[in-house]
Amino acid sequence: MPTHSLLWIKSFLSAFPPKRLEKRLTTIFILSIALSALLVAVTFNAISARHWAISASQTAGYELGNKLQALLLDQKEPVSAESLLTFTRLSTSRPPISKETVPLIIKFKGHRLRAAILFSARPPLPGLLQTPPHVLPDSFERLAALCQGITRQDLAARLFINFGDERPPLLVDATSLWQDRLPETFVFIAAILLLCALAYIVTGISKAISIPFEMLAKGHTQLPDYYVSKEAYKLAERIENDAKQKENMLAEQTRMLASISHDLRTPATRLRLRLEQVQNDQLRDKMVGDIEEMTRLIVSSLDFLRFEASNEEETDLSLASLLESICDDYADMGECVRLDITNQIRTDQTRSVFGGGGTVSLKLQTRAVMKGRSAGLRRAFTNLIDNAIKYGGAAHITLETHSPDYLYVIVSDPGPGIPKDLHQKVFEPFFRSDNVERVRSSSVGLGLSIVKQVIEKHGGTITLGDNAGHGLQVYISLPRNIANRDQG
Repeated sequence: MPTHSLLWIKSFLSAFPPKRLEKRLTTIFILSIALSALLVAVTFNAISARHWAISASQTAGYELGNKLQALLLDQKEPVSAESLLTFTRLSTSRPPISKETVPLIIKFKGHRLRAAILFSARPPLPGLLQTPPHVLPDSFERLAALCQGITRQDLAARLFINFGDERPPLLVDATSLWQDRLPETFVFIAAILLLCALAYIVTGISKAISIPFEMLAKGHTQLPDYYVSKEAYKLAERIENDAKQKENMLAEQTRMLASISHDLRTPATRLRLRLEQVQNDQLRDKMVGDIEEMTRLIVSSLDFLRFEASNEEETDLSLASLLESICDDYADMGECVRLDITNQIRTDQTRSVFGGGGTVSLKLQTRAVMKGRSAGLRRAFTNLIDNAIKYGGAAHITLETHSPDYLYVIVSDPGPGIPKDLHQKVFEPFFRSDNVERVRSSSVGLGLSIVKQVIEKHGGTITLGDNAGHGLQVYISLPRNIANRDQG
């Protein structure tokens, strides 16, 4: 909507008396119905008034004929209950001054009377003044047709009649019939435009009322003062309270687990020392493994909750540089990790008379720059590469930068893969399936959960797929900026 319209709607809603959403919508509905009904009533009243004037003009023509007949034949004028015409005797033979004068000859009862129609403006429809050919020249119908023709001009007019003898000229006026009015076509067009304007205003007001809820849906709890209903304020307050409660709960859980982790270190250390006295090596190794697994579980849970409570700021970063740094660290440790960065897109080649067809690769000059949290992304991709190395022995990372809005990362390994029916469950915290070969190690079940948290906090998506039956592929899409995240 235009800026000035939004400003007007904002000022209107800021002073809008009802503050509850229900009352606002009811008031807008009633006002729109009332204004629409009023507009329709005014339109049909104007059209009905014009139709009445044209119909009454026929009676006015007969009244004019009776007046002329009485004056020409020296007869007594008939008494009329309601007179539509006003007759004025003039002292001069010249017609009064008007903006537009249309001269004409009136033939009536054997007399030729010089006359003129005095319009307030130029008649837009001069053809309507012509008498139909089937009407007799000196009949009352001719005068009725003349009066109707003047009425259809929708202009203020008077009729000047000169008898050409000692009788003074006659000035005929019909204020209820011959007056300025809007033509029917213009009335219809104006009514339609006003209805459209009313619908536009009502739609704008309704959209303005819904803006706070759209802002809340996008996570913005700081609402402007205007056009905000009580329900929107209560909802924003509820969302803020829930967010604070969740933050406090996570902080409390983090503190609790940190305390537990700290308290368990001392007894775990004493258990390890005491296990050294166990003579059975096999039993001792199993018990040490249990203690280490318990410690990893607590530490991993603590890291998981710490990440949820993390408030790392977003910055502009290069995903390519981040992945290169991670892969270099693994290469220094002797791990088989390979990174490929591609900025090519494959598309269909257009066929022509000279041949062609098939697919062609286009190279796009784009960079892997995005807005995100570097520590969180490093943690997510490190977890993925760790899993790939642990279960497949190697990791292959592919970064695609051809899209201007999104970055795509594929992490694959040659391991045993994961059954399709478990592709969604593996992202659940602490999920472990005994029928999957890769869980034989001491995995806690939080690695992929943390990865999903990181990706979704960046507005991206993560899915799993088979690597042609030989391993697992993890597909990740990350938006480059916040606007794309809202659209996604």
